[in-house]
Amino acid sequence: MEEHYWKSIEAETDMINNLRAVHQGNAVLNGHPCQAELDWAGDRPTIKISRIFNSELDDCVFNLKTATMDLVVEGMITGQQNTVNVVEGWSNRHSSGKVQRIKSAAWPEDAIGLYRTYYHLASNRLLYDYFGIKEAVHFTANEVEYRLTCHDAFLIVEALEPVAYPVYAEQVYNIMVALGFVTGIFIQDHNYTFCVNEQAALQFLYRKLRQGSDSMYHALTWNAYGYQHLLGRSSAEAIAKSEILKPLDAASFGRLAELTNNHHAIQYALVLFNEANSNKLSLLIKNSCFYTVLEVLRKFFHHVFEANMPKGYSNLGNIPKFKVVFGQLAEVTTIEEIMLKRRNSILHGEVEDLEGHEMIDLMQMQISLIYKLMMSYVGFDGYVIDHWALRNNQPSHAFVKVVPLS
Repeated sequence: MEEHYWKSIEAETDMINNLRAVHQGNAVLNGHPCQAELDWAGDRPTIKISRIFNSELDDCVFNLKTATMDLVVEGMITGQQNTVNVVEGWSNRHSSGKVQRIKSAAWPEDAIGLYRTYYHLASNRLLYDYFGIKEAVHFTANEVEYRLTCHDAFLIVEALEPVAYPVYAEQVYNIMVALGFVTGIFIQDHNYTFCVNEQAALQFLYRKLRQGSDSMYHALTWNAYGYQHLLGRSSAEAIAKSEILKPLDAASFGRLAELTNNHHAIQYALVLFNEANSNKLSLLIKNSCFYTVLEVLRKFFHHVFEANMPKGYSNLGNIPKFKVVFGQLAEVTTIEEIMLKRRNSILHGEVEDLEGHEMIDLMQMQISLIYKLMMSYVGFDGYVIDHWALRNNQPSHAFVKVVPLS
């Protein structure tokens, strides 16, 4: 990429790093001057304001001018505190709270322009591990070209064509939902967006988002050696030499991001999937959520393929309905059918006879079926991971060829 681009990236990351410090300055709140402090010491920014609010949990918006920045801070007051300095002989009382948004005073809230968003990233290998690309992934969603880049512990999402900010923000959120679905890494937490139009000073918007999550389960891999401990060395070498495993192509990812953006049912299903896929949740919660995701997908794909449904579909039982709908995209195997039959047990709380190992099996089967259906629908021409087969000594079935929907 051109030198000017990387200089812009460096300037923006420098601003992010500078923002994540303690900033004190003069503030104006409800027309009244006061002192305010913005502090990033914890996992989210906090505020202290030299005014006392009568009740807790008050929303507040104030202008904050520091030596280097002119900001608008939006937050929530959570309490009052006393600070006493016995040595110097002074004390004060102030309000404290949590920050939800910080923006430049001149931030163009609804303007059409070029925007670039940063997320904190644990590993710069993310794009390489799933897309097979080290530098950048270009894709199109809703007729706008976007680019994903990993740089200096940030994942960067940017529009390469002018777009209205509300449209951009919604699409970027759904790009992250789609990325979380594929990779098992739902990156959220902190979001920094810059308006990169030609301007004298950088304009940015910071938002505190929900907590992100990660999982050991993901849709695909193109490196069989990474699963040698589960496949066995000979099977891993044979699969690697066959070169059947493919990284995710940009076009399929773009279709997934667009689908998530344009259909609330799919967005709901994938957000729920990402949340349930977190390593921190119990098996009972995971299975309940994944069965809900399958039900949402059954209804969505029934609408898509309604013309292909047999007469009397509405009179079919739950399992035949799942099979005929999902069969439009992929074969429902015998073991997946058994898994679907356990749906009512989970959803109706009849779990007293479900042992821990069976709960793990059900979870892995559901995850694998959901991946198979979604990746087929968005046209991915490759293999997805069967997490149950992979972990149950069935290396020949550990990777399932997806038949892309034509």
